[in-house]
Amino acid sequence: MKRWILVGLVAGCGSVDNKTPDAKVVDSPQGFDVLFDGPTAPRCDPTKPFGAPTVLANVNSTANDTYPFITADELQLWFTSTRPGSQGDDIYMASRASKTDDFGPAALIAGVNSAGSETRPTLSADGLTIYIQYLAPAASLYKITSSTRASTSSAFGAPAEVTAITSAGFHDDAEFVLPDHSAIYFNSNRSGTFLLYRSARVNGTFQAPAPVDGTDISAATNDYPTVTPDEKRIYFLSSRTGGTGNDNWKATRPNTVQAFGNAVNVTELNTTEDYFLFSVTADDCIAYIHGPNGANGADMFVVKKPL
Repeated sequence: MKRWILVGLVAGCGSVDNKTPDAKVVDSPQGFDVLFDGPTAPRCDPTKPFGAPTVLANVNSTANDTYPFITADELQLWFTSTRPGSQGDDIYMASRASKTDDFGPAALIAGVNSAGSETRPTLSADGLTIYIQYLAPAASLYKITSSTRASTSSAFGAPAEVTAITSAGFHDDAEFVLPDHSAIYFNSNRSGTFLLYRSARVNGTFQAPAPVDGTDISAATNDYPTVTPDEKRIYFLSSRTGGTGNDNWKATRPNTVQAFGNAVNVTELNTTEDYFLFSVTADDCIAYIHGPNGANGADMFVVKKPL
């Protein structure tokens, strides 16, 4: 299992005269017409493949910069780095003012880093809970830890192991929390091989984990699940037959009642460069990956799907 040590008002909203369905005019109390936008146009065709990777500006260093995670509002990028100032694998964050801006310089996150290895950060949408893949100094098993804070302007407390989903004597790692904090996906070898698990969170407590529903998903060694908020699409790494090694795969389903269908190879990312996907936007249009970048070792990239 490989471990690495997203003039006009009228002109902008559609034709009112032609009564197109994307806009409508209503009377306002002030005595003039107000134009309301219809549904926002999609920014990609999610059935199309991702385009070529683009190196993220400002956030990479000459050290290893890995495990990128984009927050639900797409304004913060959390990741792991071994850059100067780190104790090893530590958690950093970079932010931006809008989805179309570049991220600013990254900052080391206070409270969550230690002499151990902190990787694969994922956060709830409110920004108040962080989950981390953690390897303690001199330990051999990865575990999932979490930390909370009172507000997004406060520091996180010291992370603690999420014991509700822990299996003694096995790896529990590669976690991915849903934005609404209703469930967590993760990887474990508790069954004898590495499989993907899901644990629902009910009244603030994680329930007994169960293998991710999908025969094709449970039939091979899998790792690092990344799930869209509606839980209809799941990306993961797998060394299954049909790939070129440890590849990116994707499975979908029409609703959360049904199991995931057969996984398909995300061929555009599975090259000799070893790009690995770790975060995707809710609309499945933009993904954040890491991979080699010359002398830098590992850098973070963004890939986008076209319209």
